[in-house]
Amino acid sequence: MLKLSQSGTGLTGLAKAKLVTSLTSIDASENAITLLPPEIGGCLVVNELLLHGNEIKAVPPEIAKLQRLSVLNLSRNELTELPTEMGKLVSLVDVNLAGNKLTALPVEVLTRWSQLKVLSVNDNNLGSIGSLESLISLTELRLFGNLLDEMPVLARDVPLEVLEIHKNRIAKISETYFKKIPLAKRINVSSNRLAHLPRTIECCTQLQHLEAAYNDFASLPPGVLWPPTLQTLLLQGNPKLAVLPDELVELPEITTCNLGDSGPALVVDTLQVGTRRRGETHPIQTTRIPALPSRLHVSQLSHPDHTYPSSPIQTTRIPALPS
Repeated sequence: MLKLSQSGTGLTGLAKAKLVTSLTSIDASENAITLLPPEIGGCLVVNELLLHGNEIKAVPPEIAKLQRLSVLNLSRNELTELPTEMGKLVSLVDVNLAGNKLTALPVEVLTRWSQLKVLSVNDNNLGSIGSLESLISLTELRLFGNLLDEMPVLARDVPLEVLEIHKNRIAKISETYFKKIPLAKRINVSSNRLAHLPRTIECCTQLQHLEAAYNDFASLPPGVLWPPTLQTLLLQGNPKLAVLPDELVELPEITTCNLGDSGPALVVDTLQVGTRRRGETHPIQTTRIPALPSRLHVSQLSHPDHTYPSSPIQTTRIPALPS
């Protein structure tokens, strides 16, 4: 196996003489490369191409000759478009195009990526995205930090585990959407314009982490069979959200919440009791808000590691006291 490793060496270009046919891996990341030469197409057996952190403005169509390429990282460059020839890279498993200036993903590029498992196109200028129904092997999809106003169209029962589409302009999720991703473990739809969460969230029976902060929710669907695997729930920044469904406090695994800026101590108390009932050795320590005589209202717990603005009440783990 012949590898070319020139990461962080101050390169301004790839030397054509080094782009030999026998290369299996090329790492020229974290440089100042502005041009990817067409001779890259001569590296016929390369399976890993790492060019992130450069200043590349275009991808040559000759890249289509890299039929064994499985990992492609072009994140943090200056790309504004992709050549349709990239659709011929049928062996791709992991593609990272984050942090560029892309405004669209050509349909011709996506339709033949049936083996793709990880697609990261976050932090671009995407106003729309074509159908992703051909990506039948997709397990991780990152589209956050774009200008999208619709959810991506996915294949039915795609094995998606991670969906991160926060920081966009999405106002609606179809009622049946979550039926397509029953294996989802992490969903982040924060910082959009959502007013309604579909009750089909209960179809994600392995969900562990749900972020829906900074939207326009006034309520959550009642009577939902919330996934019992849910551990983290972030709903802060929804000023209209005043009442939570009772089912949330019955979740056996939930340990971290941020539920907004108002409400009594009832949720806090219930979570404490829940963690003790599960026999955890490090119960959650909380600060109390005076309880109000009403149905379950929003309380406030902060995720100490979360990037959104945190609120005064913190959840921290403390050693259990001797009995």
